[in-house]
Amino acid sequence: MMPSAMRERTVARFCGLGRLTSHKTRVPRPDDDSRSSSALFGSDRVTYIREDSIFFNHQAARTLLNNSYVVFSILQNHKLAKNRNADTNFDPGYEIFDVDPADLSLVHVSRAYRRFLRDCTAELLKNKDTNKMETLHLSSIFFSLELIFHLAEILNLDHSQTSHMVPKLQEWIQYYFNESSDLADSVIKSRDDKSPVECNPDFWPAVTGLIMTAQCKEARRLLGLHSKKETPAIRTLRQLLHSKPELQSSGGASVAINFSVQWEAWLKEVRNQLISGVFSTNQHCLELAELLAGDNKAEKLVYENSETWYKFLVTYVSYWKPTVESFRLGEIARKSMERFGMDSQMKAVDKILLALFESDLYQVIESLQEFAESGWASLHMTDLLYHAGLLSNVVGQDNKIAENLRTDLIIQFGTLLAANDCVWRTGLSYLDFAGSQGVGHINLILQSRGPKSAKDAEILLYEAGKRNLVKAERTICSVVSRQYLMEKRLGSALMWAIKGENHSLASSVAELVLREMAVNDEYSISDVLPDLGTSIISSGHLVFLVKYNEYLTKYHDGNRKEAVNILIDLITSGLAPPYFIPVLLKKSAQAAKEAVKEFNSTDLSNILGVLEELVVTAHINGTKDANSAVACLEGSEREIREVLAQSICQAEIAELAKM
Repeated sequence: MMPSAMRERTVARFCGLGRLTSHKTRVPRPDDDSRSSSALFGSDRVTYIREDSIFFNHQAARTLLNNSYVVFSILQNHKLAKNRNADTNFDPGYEIFDVDPADLSLVHVSRAYRRFLRDCTAELLKNKDTNKMETLHLSSIFFSLELIFHLAEILNLDHSQTSHMVPKLQEWIQYYFNESSDLADSVIKSRDDKSPVECNPDFWPAVTGLIMTAQCKEARRLLGLHSKKETPAIRTLRQLLHSKPELQSSGGASVAINFSVQWEAWLKEVRNQLISGVFSTNQHCLELAELLAGDNKAEKLVYENSETWYKFLVTYVSYWKPTVESFRLGEIARKSMERFGMDSQMKAVDKILLALFESDLYQVIESLQEFAESGWASLHMTDLLYHAGLLSNVVGQDNKIAENLRTDLIIQFGTLLAANDCVWRTGLSYLDFAGSQGVGHINLILQSRGPKSAKDAEILLYEAGKRNLVKAERTICSVVSRQYLMEKRLGSALMWAIKGENHSLASSVAELVLREMAVNDEYSISDVLPDLGTSIISSGHLVFLVKYNEYLTKYHDGNRKEAVNILIDLITSGLAPPYFIPVLLKKSAQAAKEAVKEFNSTDLSNILGVLEELVVTAHINGTKDANSAVACLEGSEREIREVLAQSICQAEIAELAKM
């Protein structure tokens, strides 16, 4: 969302990955002849905008992100291995599921996601340093996501149990709405000898809540604490709760048929007891018996004791439609919402749960994308549905469309993460599973991230290298080289330019190094040059720089003969830039002074010839520039001539003596 100050006339442009720039602007009036920037821009302030995410600012959310990526990647690799009939036992990450790799299912993956969501919620609530309102908001989001993933798991992923939905829905509602159990525990703990337990104002609400959530054994146990439990009304209600048939979540058609027979017999008994008037002496027992019988009069009781429409739904199917099939749940869900008057004012969670009950998976994905958690849920839900083969039913029979939908969500989520300094590498890891499009985005991301240090650059190079993204590696190195160049750290700039195989940049930096060496005899980059390897062949400046550095090293190490040979080659080969020839001439004169025996007369004559050529050329061209090569020799030319002339004589005498 853009700040209020930017709701005026603004211009916005993309500025790198996940970022916009925005600045105020105004349209010039027809009579405004000004051509200045102030005529176009209302302010010189530029605002950078980026998409925010809970994963950027909260450690608990980042833990969820990292854990869920591990599960996500294992699922992708597991499916890939199964398609290739390969062994999946090698992946150590399978221990997170506590299941044999061969038995891994989408239900196990969904449960892992739910466990991470639950841990994240608990961690948020445990952290007392964060803003209380923000913590409650975030924990509400993660709680809702856990609720949604659990329902999707029941309705879409657990294929072995889809024929018997009600038991799983009962477990679902009991897990997330356990207030009745807590209330019952509180009632039991508060018992004393002074007053009967039923005098506790929470006694009957606890019993009612337990029966509504199909916890009939617990309700019967609580009723057993009633001081008048042997009265006909309570005794009969307890007997009915005890004999109530329970549908098993697993099993075939025969299990459902046997349950239906038992249920009808039990239901007949409940209704007979109602007709007999045994409950007329206790209004609470009467209302609960009507609920057990699925009497329409009990709907009011269920409505008044249901916090949400989906809790109402589960109670309704538990006593009115205990063998309901999954394809009928959508109709019941919509009627439950209408009972609560929510059809026109649904919240995001209500919309998603309704879509799940109606098997409208496209709506589930679309609504999750709008949910305030940065696309995490929409991606992981879509991935589960995709691998379950259910998305083809959403977008048509062409599975390629479903695959593209999943890929798009991976790219959206991965690029969002990649724009943040804390989780960008996790974003790249997600993009690895987006095929060729993911590779393209990774390439762009790595090239657009400006490394703040050499360590950052090494990390970027590692990420590019393990994906064999040569272009990205070269771009990263060039960016770092230019950063060092701006800091006047020429040696490091040269090293990174060569590392990135940017020959033109390396040559330019090498020239800057040579110019610095030409005016500063103490300047050295010998710590960088040994790493150049064969890359020096790409630039004449680099070749010369390496050879000159080799000369300096040999000379300082006392290898005068080798040093002199290199120096002679540098002067006579024509590789030396004009501005560097004076340096070589001075070095030659110095070497001739100190070790004339290492020279022969021909080499010395050639060196003197280079000096003569330099002076003559400057004279012919009329060069008077203070920075010219001749100007650099001013004050030294005569001395160099004398040293070279004297050295030539000494060399010739020595040569004649050897003949």
